[in-house]
Amino acid sequence: MLLILGLITSFVIPSFLRKQGKSTKQLFCTEFSTLMQEALMDAIITEKIHQIFFDLDEKKITVKIHDPSQPSSNKHEKFAFIQLNSFSKPMNISPDLLFRNFYINGSDEFASGKDMHRMWFYIMPDGTSQSIIMNIEDIETTSQQNKFSIVINPFYSQVKEYDAFQKP
Repeated sequence: MLLILGLITSFVIPSFLRKQGKSTKQLFCTEFSTLMQEALMDAIITEKIHQIFFDLDEKKITVKIHDPSQPSSNKHEKFAFIQLNSFSKPMNISPDLLFRNFYINGSDEFASGKDMHRMWFYIMPDGTSQSIIMNIEDIETTSQQNKFSIVINPFYSQVKEYDAFQKP
């Protein structure tokens, strides 16, 4: 029942919000929260690690599932795209949204000076995740509300939105 409700919510809410003229920020937060809820449920049901994968060049977020049969020797690449539910298609990231910081377990991946193209974090089969803070700027919005953060609580993989940049 919970899985069916999650599936219905993942299709209806983003569509409804688009029709209501919601901001880029609100739409992103809603869609990302839905994606996280579905990935969390699937990780618990399948008892497999899930990877939330960001491709900043393609402006897409996808969900992958641990697959030890993948040919790579890199443990972070031993994941396959999930072909079910609403994450059979990647979540689009608006071109107006720029990721300024991506903290994983307190360390900013952007601070190293590398030009970041791909990022990821994990959801474990017990429902926990890595501690994540994403600071994002909406370059289309000129108001002071153009900067926001998405924080993922590592103990239950829940998403919280803040109207200002956050730090660990």
